[in-house]
Amino acid sequence: MNITAIYDIIRTYALNTQNVESFTIGDVYTVWNSLHMQYGAFNVNLNYVRREDGYYILNYTFYYGGKLLNDSSNVYTEQSNGINAIINVINHLKEHYEFQNEEDIQIFPFWQQFSDLLAGAYADVNIIVPIDDICENYDKE
Repeated sequence: MNITAIYDIIRTYALNTQNVESFTIGDVYTVWNSLHMQYGAFNVNLNYVRREDGYYILNYTFYYGGKLLNDSSNVYTEQSNGINAIINVINHLKEHYEFQNEEDIQIFPFWQQFSDLLAGAYADVNIIVPIDDICENYDKE
């Protein structure tokens, strides 16, 4: 399985989405608590991989965060930007992958302090990858 290739596809679609200025991978609490973040930020974290009959399910969390103004007057704008960014990336990813329970994807708005005060949205997404697309024999030659 080449997780890097999947991240590259997600990165391409995220960075071509309105209001997204940066893309990061990993634990959002570590990444967004670092210095020098550029917002709107799209973050992806792989939570787990599960094998089922004939395919693998990769569970990702997609996050979007935008920096709030001093008076937090843009909280709902940034939450809307987050919802729209996540939906846009998912819609483009459908060109490459199937989704498990796509109609049940829930997007949660948030307003939270990281190294900056952010608002945005996040969603857990299950991407289906056929077993045929994954190298079953990972032995050395």
